[in-house]
Amino acid sequence: MKNSPEDSPMNEIGFEIVECCPLCGSAGDLKYDQLEDRVYSASGIWQVSKCRSPECRLLWLSKRPKPSEISKAYQSYYTHEEGGPGQLGERVVIKKLYHNFRNAYMAHALGYARKRSFFLASFFKAAAHLHPCGPDSMRLEAMCLKAPDQPARLLEVGCGNGYLLRRMQSLGWEVEGLDFDPQCLRHVHSAGIPCKLGDLREQHYPDQSFDALYMGNVIEHVYDPAGFLEECARILKPGGRLVVITPNAESLGHHFYQADWRGLEPPRHLQIFNLQNLTALCRKSNLAVVKMRTSIRGAWYIQGMSSTLRATRLAGEPQVTRPVKLLSIAGMARQLFSRIWVRIAPRSGEELIVVAVKK
Repeated sequence: MKNSPEDSPMNEIGFEIVECCPLCGSAGDLKYDQLEDRVYSASGIWQVSKCRSPECRLLWLSKRPKPSEISKAYQSYYTHEEGGPGQLGERVVIKKLYHNFRNAYMAHALGYARKRSFFLASFFKAAAHLHPCGPDSMRLEAMCLKAPDQPARLLEVGCGNGYLLRRMQSLGWEVEGLDFDPQCLRHVHSAGIPCKLGDLREQHYPDQSFDALYMGNVIEHVYDPAGFLEECARILKPGGRLVVITPNAESLGHHFYQADWRGLEPPRHLQIFNLQNLTALCRKSNLAVVKMRTSIRGAWYIQGMSSTLRATRLAGEPQVTRPVKLLSIAGMARQLFSRIWVRIAPRSGEELIVVAVKK
């Protein structure tokens, strides 16, 4: 690993060069060069390499920010905003209908109803497939976690503004958040939810502290993913669940858009996994993988933003300005095609969903 001569002043981001795969240590080949951040305007030019090992094939940011400099890449990040990301545009009536259906789905299909009806659970599970983004869109609103049989502790690592924690708290979980961004911490604390600042390993949680851990789009930001998952396993109770959501290096969008794919997100995404290397990493960390698949939940957004990023780059513009919406002809077309294509190529979804259990 080679460092830049010194940390850069102001908003310039000091960098380091990572020559070998951070997962397996194999050599890699340069895949993308001259990458810029056209989403959140972090400064710098970045590179991505791909591991040569056929058992790994990790994509990693081979020219990346130093750990001491990474906070500069998050100064205008989306987690600074209030509320949570929506998928149904600004149409209030449609949002209200969707939220009512989502809440009913979580109650009857995931066991959050006090008295569970087999008929209603079956109905909502079937009806969820009519959602343009598929049932994953609603399962992930409850972190892919079924209702616990008894009081249970949940930690969200990388909780952002805390909108998911608020929902899980309303569903009966005892929740806590963790984020490295002080602004996110203020949002979560304002909702009356305990939240800590910093890296997971800095918190020194006691062994077997939590019944469940959730990481939505976090592990791609971590400098040491292997050590990070080992710490997750340590603080989980036996039988506790870890849910990991992260961009998929083998997705349809990456195949089509290449360097303009939204999932790369330089310089914040330090590595991009595939199903094979992520599940292998979980197993090395004393975690038994019980579910692993790709999801097309956010295909409309990821592919739409990728198209916009390509157009922005070709036009020589510094930052994207056009919003991407699901409820548009282009958004619905991308979502529908992705739903069809993932049936043909199951590994082509835009996101990975891995659920693992502490042994």
